[in-house]
Amino acid sequence: MHSTLTHPRTRRVHLVAALLGTTSLLACGDDGASRTPTDDDPPVPMTDGGAPAPIPDGGPAPDPDGGAPTDPDPALPAVESAAFVAYGVARLTFADAVDADAVTVALVDPRPSAPTVADWSQVDRATIEVRLERNHLSVDHTFAITPVDGGEGVEAFIAGEANGARVAFVTQAAGNGVIASWAGSSSDPLDAADELCNAEAEAAGLRGTFAAYLAIGGDAPTDATCRVVGHRGSYAESCGLAGTRGDDKAIVALDGRPIAQGADALAAGQVRGPVGYHADGSVASERAAWLGADESGVVLDDSCADWTSVSAANHGRSAVSLGSRALAGTHAVDCDATQSLVCVQLPEATTFTEADRHRRDGLKAFVTATSTAGNFGGLAAADQRCAFQAAEAGLPNAERFVAYLSDGSDDAGCRVQGGVGKLADGCTFFTDPPAAHPGWVAVDGSPVAVDPAALFAGELSAPLNVDATGLTIAPAEEVWTGTRADGSAMESTCVDWSSTSIYSLGIAGDSSSSADDWAETRGQLCFRQRRFYCFERP
Repeated sequence: MHSTLTHPRTRRVHLVAALLGTTSLLACGDDGASRTPTDDDPPVPMTDGGAPAPIPDGGPAPDPDGGAPTDPDPALPAVESAAFVAYGVARLTFADAVDADAVTVALVDPRPSAPTVADWSQVDRATIEVRLERNHLSVDHTFAITPVDGGEGVEAFIAGEANGARVAFVTQAAGNGVIASWAGSSSDPLDAADELCNAEAEAAGLRGTFAAYLAIGGDAPTDATCRVVGHRGSYAESCGLAGTRGDDKAIVALDGRPIAQGADALAAGQVRGPVGYHADGSVASERAAWLGADESGVVLDDSCADWTSVSAANHGRSAVSLGSRALAGTHAVDCDATQSLVCVQLPEATTFTEADRHRRDGLKAFVTATSTAGNFGGLAAADQRCAFQAAEAGLPNAERFVAYLSDGSDDAGCRVQGGVGKLADGCTFFTDPPAAHPGWVAVDGSPVAVDPAALFAGELSAPLNVDATGLTIAPAEEVWTGTRADGSAMESTCVDWSSTSIYSLGIAGDSSSSADDWAETRGQLCFRQRRFYCFERP
């Protein structure tokens, strides 16, 4: 489906008649009626002999100011078809040839959080490929294509329904453990939850069908993962289907960042980032949501008596801090608490598998594939482990990776910038740091932090929960840091990473978080096994 902008007609005054030897002329207006010229009319071009100059049919109108005749700006051909061919990549095909270098392309979207057009290029004589700066969503998209040299442009429309995207969000509405009492009109808790999801999606302009990521026990136990493929039952038993129930269709948040590679990833606990937003694009902040499931979506007994109890004596499993934390790890909550729901769009045949428009270049960062107690031998030994795992995974510049760890002498915040010492003293650098920091990305190109300031402010683009091979660690784990959220050392460093004494503590961060607790969540007994973060220094 497409629409075009009509090119306005150029108004002209046509000479109708002139009698030889007379000075009056008749003219036609736009309605075709003849009239007598007035002083306000433009002068009539004359030949050297004093006769009116002829105007060729279809030729340019004379310039009333005496300049050269000009043709109206040419209009672009209409758009014949438009569709997304991958996440964040659309192709626009015109009725005739269009030069990609002679047009500008913009996305017409009133939403404050709407993506922008990154670039566009020629595919063939009549087709342009447009790339957004991030993954697109299941909403209607309108592209405005305008000639660089002026003239009327055209618009290309791509409907949100079945446009290849698949999104998830947190409901604005929230309530207690009796879900049917507040979520929808159905007495069935799951159906009522789905009603709420689809109502909020429709109100926000999200297309497609949504289901609540919600498990239930009872006579027909249902995993939350089966719900997001449109079925009930156990995911391990193919959700009651005769064949495989596999789902690797990418799910993204409303800022375009990946959440998980379909229900298969959810079932494996492979959750890349937080749901993060309500359907209208507002940040979900510290919202929590009823799940009734473990971190793999498998139903648990903690489901508020199958979502029929408001008693504080009963409990329901909940995911917390959905604005900043990946959907991994659940907590038992009293059933009289107020919680939201997580809604996930059901996959379609047209849904894309790869969601990679968010990927960027930058320094690499990962979390170690193995865990260790707090006596791993100090910063040098940790750096060696980072370099080894980077080299083993084939990452370039393996020798430049250092552990995000502090001790009594050095702050992690200095170390990852290529220095040593204390942030408060300005760090000591052996080479000048880059004038424009490239930021850090996970090994798959997913942004982690745009610069050191974002890292130390707890404003990560996504949790750092991917190892050097690109595998998302599951379930979410705490990670040794010995470091405050601002990048400076804390006293609890397992005696500079040399002790497993029960009297020693080491500060750890949360690898499922993109807020300041990614680095500083709580002290851990030093005999516990924990991973650590590795960052490529400039």
